[in-house]
Amino acid sequence: MFPNLQVTSRCILDHPEGVHDHETKATAEPQVAQLAKEFEAEDCSAIIISCADDPGLNLARQTVTLPVIGAGEATALVARPLGKKSVL
Repeated sequence: MFPNLQVTSRCILDHPEGVHDHETKATAEPQVAQLAKEFEAEDCSAIIISCADDPGLNLARQTVTLPVIGAGEATALVARPLGKKSVL
C-alpha cells in the first residue's frame, strides 16, 4: 500500500512473552530507549513502539530527537473521540 515506506522491526531482549506486568515493563523501558538510539543513529525518520503498554515511550522521547509513537497512546487518541460515555 505504501511502496516507498521502509520498515525495520526489532525486538527487545529477554522478553519472549512480552511486557505484561510492572517488572517486565521496568526492564523493557531502558531497552526500548536503547533501540531508539540505534534507530536514530541509522537515520530512521520515526519510531513506533508496537507494544500496547508503550514501555519506554517517555524515556525514548527524552533520549532521541525523532518522533516516537506509542501504539497504545496512538490507539487511545484515535478511539477517544469515537467512544460513547456509559454509566455502569
